[in-house]
Amino acid sequence: GASTSQEMAGRVGKYNAMEVNDQVFEELVLVGGQAQEVQTVWKLYLSSAESREAAGEAIYAALFDASPSIQSLFKTPRAVMAMRFMNGLSQIIGSPDDPQGMK
Repeated sequence: GASTSQEMAGRVGKYNAMEVNDQVFEELVLVGGQAQEVQTVWKLYLSSAESREAAGEAIYAALFDASPSIQSLFKTPRAVMAMRFMNGLSQIIGSPDDPQGMK
């Protein structure tokens, strides 16, 4: 059926769910209700945190702590970097209908 075709589309070609392609950086086009779903989940995440700053800190901590080998490369205070992550993610998630802008 249609869902099987969609599942297969996620597994073949230049982009698939099995590996990361780091050779290109093209526009991300969200189809169907994907954009709304991403925004809904983001709002839910933000509402679950004490504050926007706490949400940013949680994301940054997860990324930072998962890669101890690169921690020495970050000289900017953790709180500042956490807010930069939040601002960037908010901008991307806030404009899913603008593939060029998200790029």
